[in-house]
Amino acid sequence: MANLKVINFIKGFLRNPFAVGSVVPSSKFLATAILKNIDFSKLKVVVEYGPGTGVFTKHLLDSSSKSKTQVRVIEFSGDFVEFLTKRFPTNQFNIVIKQDRAANVKNIMASPEERVDVVISSLPFTFFPWDETEATIRATFDVLETGGIFRTYLYVHTLPLPKIQRLLALLKDVFGNVDSWICVANIPPAIVIECQKKT
Repeated sequence: MANLKVINFIKGFLRNPFAVGSVVPSSKFLATAILKNIDFSKLKVVVEYGPGTGVFTKHLLDSSSKSKTQVRVIEFSGDFVEFLTKRFPTNQFNIVIKQDRAANVKNIMASPEERVDVVISSLPFTFFPWDETEATIRATFDVLETGGIFRTYLYVHTLPLPKIQRLLALLKDVFGNVDSWICVANIPPAIVIECQKKT
């Protein structure tokens, strides 16, 4: 399964490198870092953006298996959606898989009133058009419950890029305080970014 996941990820990267953003999947170390201190026993709905081959998805499902947390993922690539559907069949896992853009996150809600407790993102914002980046961040804020958390990660070497600095400024403007911690074990090293919806 591990080799198959890497092969599928590389195929996805070669077909659309600007949507995938990396030639290898994220590591289990990064998955642990991005999910640290999340108490799934208190969560109703968790959404993941850009799951790719499901590295984070597997950890989300494992963590939520003893709770009633619903896991929903949004993936733009049809190839990855097909792979995820086979890897995590809905008759075995508490998961909803939707092919769409993260900016359309409201389309995966059960009702207009439903809110999300946690959003985890693997989207390659470095390559996104700015309009889509801003639309995604604002849509995320809208669907989060008060006190809800948005987490994403950035590779350390991308931090000086103007687009990433603009993203961090947007997150601070929309959410207020932005927290972060580094995962040096990932290749390349990554920084987890956390934002919480205060109001």
